[in-house]
Amino acid sequence: MNRKPMHLEIFFENQTEIIKKELSSAEFSVHIAVAWLNFKVFSEIILELIERKVKVNIICSSNSSNLKQIDTIEHLRKSGAAITLVEMPSVKNHMHHKFCIIDSEKILNGSFNWSENAKKSFENLMVITGEPQAAREFLREFKRLQKIIKNSIARLQARKKCVNKKCGGELVNILVYAENSSKYGELTGDIVEVCNSCYEYKRLASDITSKQLDLYLNEYRGAATEEEAYQLDELIQEELSEYINHDITIHGIGKVGRKLLNRHDEEMRTEMLWTNVFAGNKVPEYFEEETFNVYYDSSFTNDFLD
Repeated sequence: MNRKPMHLEIFFENQTEIIKKELSSAEFSVHIAVAWLNFKVFSEIILELIERKVKVNIICSSNSSNLKQIDTIEHLRKSGAAITLVEMPSVKNHMHHKFCIIDSEKILNGSFNWSENAKKSFENLMVITGEPQAAREFLREFKRLQKIIKNSIARLQARKKCVNKKCGGELVNILVYAENSSKYGELTGDIVEVCNSCYEYKRLASDITSKQLDLYLNEYRGAATEEEAYQLDELIQEELSEYINHDITIHGIGKVGRKLLNRHDEEMRTEMLWTNVFAGNKVPEYFEEETFNVYYDSSFTNDFLD
């Protein structure tokens, strides 16, 4: 099958009309992720798409402007459109996308919000065709947004302060695996609550064993592309959901290992293998000279060597 050549058009005016025109060309699916959307302006074309059996999926921010249109939104939902209003944990967090994927191949993207106010500003809109990899990336981001739950994000971002007021650090929950895997290729470790500054910690759970996580983490560290790393990140989070469901939010996964200082000396430390994206930069890349007393005997050794 011949691939269509890449084609890009950029518009600085009449973006609403261009969007309607492009939407009308849809044959089987439309995925829209836009922070602000004037549902009244676009309801006619959305209803037309639904009538033609085109699947319409929309994600918008749960902001006051969108909520004022809830009657129109409910009408579109009852007609068959899948509309999600994403609530973020605080006013500092925003679902700020402005993109659309038509028939899994055409991309609409730019600074232009699909709102009346956007017409008053200098905005841009790009229409891209013939770039299947880019279209897949936008679809993956859309699916990631669908999984966002307000409480889970808030839990990951809301961290307690260190009990030592002079420290000023924050507490994060780390699943720390022992240096040695078991003879069955599993990882065994503990969940610790640790200050990201002074390293003071307490144990929350012990003897956490998983062979699947070991496989995912090894693949994640060796991922050749961002696409591969993204897919593995999703698998790791799914595997961790067992612990999150038990009210222990895991911000990162680390493993105890050895660092060579010179030919004769080495030190033990905990190196982070994976950090949840919503934990930001609050989890250090490694905890120098700290093992959190996580030790499970085995005949296998995996060292971190610089």
